[in-house]
Amino acid sequence: MTTQTVPTIASGLIGNDSILHHIKNTYHELTAAFERHMGMSRARWAILNRLSREENLTQAALAQLLDVDAAAVTRQTV
Repeated sequence: MTTQTVPTIASGLIGNDSILHHIKNTYHELTAAFERHMGMSRARWAILNRLSREENLTQAALAQLLDVDAAAVTRQTV
């Protein structure tokens, strides 16, 4: 069994060729594709999706469920 030192292991996590860099890029590409397909931001979609399932939510309750501040809910629904 071979063991790698911490710097060797960490080198795969840092830099433009790292797995974290590829995950970040993939996340941004998927987010952009989702927003193009839906015609709205993920934040707005999350709010509308929740409201479609639970119509009688207050702004404060919706903000708490989505873990955002109430002003963010207002900005996404204007």
